[in-house]
Amino acid sequence: MPFKITNTPPSTTPFLTVNFTGLLLIQPVSDDKCEIGIYRKAPPHNLKIRLVRYPRNGAPVSEDLISGHLQSKWFSISVDSPIHPGVFAYQDNSPFYRIPGTDRPYDIRWAIDLEGDEFYRDKLSTDGGKIHPGVKLDNGVFYSAKTTDPGMVSITRSQRGHHYGMRSIAATIAAAIETVPGSPVFLEWKNGDRTLSGDLDGTRYELDISNEPPPNTTEADELKNYHTALFKKDGSKIWDDEKWTLGAEETIHGSDEIPCMPVILGG
Repeated sequence: MPFKITNTPPSTTPFLTVNFTGLLLIQPVSDDKCEIGIYRKAPPHNLKIRLVRYPRNGAPVSEDLISGHLQSKWFSISVDSPIHPGVFAYQDNSPFYRIPGTDRPYDIRWAIDLEGDEFYRDKLSTDGGKIHPGVKLDNGVFYSAKTTDPGMVSITRSQRGHHYGMRSIAATIAAAIETVPGSPVFLEWKNGDRTLSGDLDGTRYELDISNEPPPNTTEADELKNYHTALFKKDGSKIWDDEKWTLGAEETIHGSDEIPCMPVILGG
């Protein structure tokens, strides 16, 4: 199902920001639940989850929660008392064009939506055995936190010999979670849990979830790994001549802008 849409820009300093980078498949499954599939069968990608606490006064404190893929239980993010219940995506209320430097930097439409008009234009089904367990959360406003610089990398989508420039795409997707002051957020996984206390002193948190390859590793086709777990909505195979590909080419040698990017289903 698609995200519920909000035209209110997300807070960039909410109680909790969840950052998604790398090979992650973001899929809203109800009005108050979003699942993030993690590609476990795409070596040498490696899942890392890090929590950073930002006190109002003092230096940030980071903690590595997970390094290595989840095996048998989902990583759960539960919000006790959200200010805005539900799962949303931010869109500006004007037409969207992939032109960097516009005044809508956080619009979710910078992200790759494989069910959207630029790609399959239809619902897709997934192979849960290849992407689950993953991450699930019950609140937040999803938005494009970082987009690629077209002056450093050129992005092209292709199908059946036709090529279309995309200028810029979201390299990082984030979810802003705002809570009623004093209320907690609960993190839970197989061998641990954390309670992010609802301090009233201005403390905030960031949770960085990444599934990226080693540095200086690139794929000839950025969508290749995703297709190993994707099917048509009726469960049938997406044939090779039907598949979209995504190419990223450096325009400045040595650029670190070539993304292994998260994608969404149903933006």
